[in-house]
Amino acid sequence: MAVAFMVAGASSNVGKTTVTSTLMHVLKSKGLTVQAFKCGPDYLDPTFHAFVTGRPSINLDLHMMGQEGVRESFHRHMQGVDVGVVEGVMGMFDGGDSNLDNGSAAHLSRILGIPVILIVDGSGVATTLAASVLGFKLFDERVDLKGVLVNKVGSGMHYSLLKEPIERYTGVKTLGYIEKHASIDLDSRHLGLKPASEVENLSGMLDFLKTHTDHTVDYEELLKSDFEYVSQPVAIFLEAKAEYRIAVAMDAAFYFYYQDNLDTMRRAGMELVPFSPIKDTSLPKDIDAIYIGGGYPELHAKALSENKALLKEIRKSSQEGLPIYAECGGMMYLTRSIEDMNGTAYEMVGVFDGRARMTEKLQRFGYVDVHLNEDTILGVKGTELKGHEFHRSTVDWNDTDLCYTVKKSYRSTKTWRCGAYVNHTLGAYAHLHFGNRQEVLEPLLECIRKRRTANG
Repeated sequence: MAVAFMVAGASSNVGKTTVTSTLMHVLKSKGLTVQAFKCGPDYLDPTFHAFVTGRPSINLDLHMMGQEGVRESFHRHMQGVDVGVVEGVMGMFDGGDSNLDNGSAAHLSRILGIPVILIVDGSGVATTLAASVLGFKLFDERVDLKGVLVNKVGSGMHYSLLKEPIERYTGVKTLGYIEKHASIDLDSRHLGLKPASEVENLSGMLDFLKTHTDHTVDYEELLKSDFEYVSQPVAIFLEAKAEYRIAVAMDAAFYFYYQDNLDTMRRAGMELVPFSPIKDTSLPKDIDAIYIGGGYPELHAKALSENKALLKEIRKSSQEGLPIYAECGGMMYLTRSIEDMNGTAYEMVGVFDGRARMTEKLQRFGYVDVHLNEDTILGVKGTELKGHEFHRSTVDWNDTDLCYTVKKSYRSTKTWRCGAYVNHTLGAYAHLHFGNRQEVLEPLLECIRKRRTANG
């Protein structure tokens, strides 16, 4: 019997990532195949999931993928696994707006038909915590709240003062607790700037948490029928023969990619060839396009700038019409320069006539609807796409015609211009999810085919 559940938090910073990673680590240590998912657009939490499970984590985002999109992806990736764990986002009911169908963790759990384990903070409280849990249970009774796990508990005695009233007044089972002294906070790591690969001794931290929760969390309860996963039929995708070679930037500066996007590209006949803009002095051979995702180029600006040979080759490739698609940090890399937080500017590729600079405050955050103002490698003029933005940088454009009109999603009327398109090179701040829609890639493939024909 396979099981699946959502790990949702009463609020942000309640310990979702810590608890989720611990649960998956323990379940995997039992010899189970664990598949992780992340509610929403976040790129960093999935790196922790992948570190723990040894499998890519899958983003499930209702805004960008729609209900059928998240269902299809979830059930497809649940094939052949023992446990599916979906980590929520922010507080359990927090989403794009105050409606209950707002892309929140609670909303996603209803769409997927899976139960929820609520993570609550037990510090400085006793019976009052039951009132909070009851509120979560009653706020939307369509949500299947199956259990509560209490983080930051003072002691076993303290836990008993929490467990009894929660179960007595709410009818929701408590699945255990993590003591304060045993809690390692993976949720507020350096303002979220580090992926799992850059966290020192992460394996040791997870082993520590496993040891200290073996007798305080009822892991066996998670494998019982209350959490049984009911499989659904899914479409069978046949991976096409690799006809096109796509260079994909993959290193410490650029690693923001959705696994479903990469899988969709492969099914469309694309061979994905990784390269490092930091270390590699040349592009992979015989490529048909370049894909540069987001990341933190500002943290590696010096190394990127010093790789003059690659900067020159990418610039020349763009001038010759090689299709290039870049998002957020990737788009910054294609501007003339990146100015870091210290005010030091580093020369970059220079395809786009603009200069990126870091700022102290968040410039954009949230879901967006993108309208194409001209024909591009992602669609013809008038095409509508859904995405999200999250960045502290801005770009000072020099008389560049910006190819996107971007509108903030969820009832906002705010719009702005973004995105540059030059010689089949497209870059913008918006992160997009292709879902399993290969047709989204058809304009890019058509550009590749025309270029091949023109070049003989």
